[in-house]
Amino acid sequence: MANANSAWGVEIGSFGIKAIRLEKKGSGVKVTDFAVIPHSSVLSAPDVDVDEVVRISLGQFVSQKIVDKQRVAISVPGNVAFSAFTRLPPHEAKQTPNLVRFEAEQQIPFPISEVEWDYKTFQSEDSPEVEVGIFALQRSVLDDRLGLYSELGVEPDLVTVSPLALFNAISYDLDLQANSKPVVILDIATRHSDLIVAEGGRCWFRRLPVGGHNFTMAISEAFKISYAKAELLKQEGATGKYAKQVMQAMRPIFTELLDSVQRSLEYYKTASSLDTVIGVGSTFRIPGLRRFLGTQLQKDVIRLDEPRKIRVEGPDAAAFATNTVNLWTAYGLALQEIGGGEINVNLAPAEVLRQQMWSAKKSWFVAAAVVAFIAGGAMFLRPMLDSTGLRSGKEAALQEVKNVESSQRRFKSELDEIMSLATGGSLGQSLVQLDDYRRVWPGIVQDVNQAVTSGTDPALLKMTPEQIIKTSAPSRRLTLLEGLSGSYSVEGGRNQAKRFIDLTVEVAYSNSATDYLNTTVCEWLRQRAEQPGPDYRIVPDSISYNPSQIVSKTVTDDGTKLVDSGSNNKKNSSPNSGRTGKSSSGRASTLTGGGTGPGGGGGGSKTIGKSDEKFDSGAGALTFGAGGDSVGRAAAESGADLEDTSSNRSGRGSASEISKELGDLNKIAPIPSEPMLYELGSTFYSGVITFRVEILEPNAGNGGGNS
Repeated sequence: MANANSAWGVEIGSFGIKAIRLEKKGSGVKVTDFAVIPHSSVLSAPDVDVDEVVRISLGQFVSQKIVDKQRVAISVPGNVAFSAFTRLPPHEAKQTPNLVRFEAEQQIPFPISEVEWDYKTFQSEDSPEVEVGIFALQRSVLDDRLGLYSELGVEPDLVTVSPLALFNAISYDLDLQANSKPVVILDIATRHSDLIVAEGGRCWFRRLPVGGHNFTMAISEAFKISYAKAELLKQEGATGKYAKQVMQAMRPIFTELLDSVQRSLEYYKTASSLDTVIGVGSTFRIPGLRRFLGTQLQKDVIRLDEPRKIRVEGPDAAAFATNTVNLWTAYGLALQEIGGGEINVNLAPAEVLRQQMWSAKKSWFVAAAVVAFIAGGAMFLRPMLDSTGLRSGKEAALQEVKNVESSQRRFKSELDEIMSLATGGSLGQSLVQLDDYRRVWPGIVQDVNQAVTSGTDPALLKMTPEQIIKTSAPSRRLTLLEGLSGSYSVEGGRNQAKRFIDLTVEVAYSNSATDYLNTTVCEWLRQRAEQPGPDYRIVPDSISYNPSQIVSKTVTDDGTKLVDSGSNNKKNSSPNSGRTGKSSSGRASTLTGGGTGPGGGGGGSKTIGKSDEKFDSGAGALTFGAGGDSVGRAAAESGADLEDTSSNRSGRGSASEISKELGDLNKIAPIPSEPMLYELGSTFYSGVITFRVEILEPNAGNGGGNS
């Protein structure tokens, strides 16, 4: 987007609105207007409606100055934005955007789809190393800030972070070049301070937790007075009646600020070469602060009161000189908007930038329309010439028509290019949509794990299998995940289609309470359904623990097969059906008898037999893991007779035939047995929990977040 010839830079501070309008003048800039409008109340004071106070101040600014139809740049404080500085691995220049995006996804503590972000790379001519600064702002914060301006008819088209605007202003005003000596810029704001290091064309900054508010609160607490009165005492400083007591009250904050600055400089790699500190902000007017920092840091601390490259003459000169100490950020904002900024980071929403681009191209559209009109009328030109007999001018007229047609084709080509840039193309849209649903299944898996864990006593998780066995099985609060599966479905018409995943969760537990799964796992899912995330929601009415599908199982010490015990489970009455487990060879095998799988019938109990053959300790006992029921594996290792359901498909024969070909697989590649969690003769249960989730449209404004 082309830079403007003039622009407003507007900063909303805790004490007021500070704005400056710059205009290009040759190779430099000049101030054409400025404004400093104090708030009716300090924003950092207790019990202040910040939005209302800012709204009133902005209204005064808009009523006093001509802002509509002007380019406007605004800033957000460093404490509400995210910033990170990192180094990229060696790479080709064309790979930089992809590497930066990867770093952004790792560094930004919010989903990348919920923020506006931008970056700036720094590289020295004599070094192949590339450093990058990544800056991001949550869309919710950005929307709130832009909404205040929009209410007054102002549409900012540039949003950046205050420390970057301040760096741009000072870098331009002091002519800081790549070969300039490094300097430290310390901006003491109200709620926090920004420490900025400018070195070799690079910018690095860090937020400090100490600001002017801390000095005011220290005075307020020491004198037991209101915040407003404490602020007045701070401004009076050494000239007030209680100057000595005020300085004594602020001394702990002096020390706290000094510690924060020292830690930041020690963190920076070339702190020893940083000899100059430039102080910005009205807090630097506190008597003794500059001297205290200079003595303790052993560096030159300079207060930057007036800029060198801009000034105001005439009746407003005195007012401008008085307020320039607080206008540096606004200076940098306007400077970036007209193309004079060193760092051009813009966090404005993409829709705003697209609108700017269309506005900038309006003149092209008008020109294209005029040319099209002329070209359309040109087709009537030749018959007119023939009919009037103006043969002498015919050749010249035809040449003019050809020129017009050529211009029309050129303008149409440029118009097509503008349209393609505005729409972004279907390829870009498709690539963006790849990221829309990447969190759905991981979120579901996380929810299922937490739901199953809710049915487990945390104390049991710290015990060994031997210790777990010693606890009372009928009252034991231990739920184990056997399996998780889901089926995708779409319901509704094309324009009102809804997408669902029907989940089946298989669990095992030993608690004898009839509604144990309902009061633990299902209850967790019901509570989770009340907090939909941005990607999906659990349908509350779909949650069921399916009591008819609960199967009881008994661990016995006789027999060598997994057989139906023949006894009916009191909780079940439906017919028996088969259940599929996993053998040690990884092949499916059906366990005949009373067990049921997801969607199966119910009824019956299952008896687990102990093998006559010898194998690893723990074999013969029923154990569970997240991957599924390990009964089939234990049976296969013990030589139990299982109905083979995979031999017909594979064409390689039964498990015993494969063992004859390869030898003793258990000796070649032994598989450790899972720990035994039930004593011989004890009873446990297998259950199936089902529920449905609805996949939500991305960026649909759904509240909350995944657990």
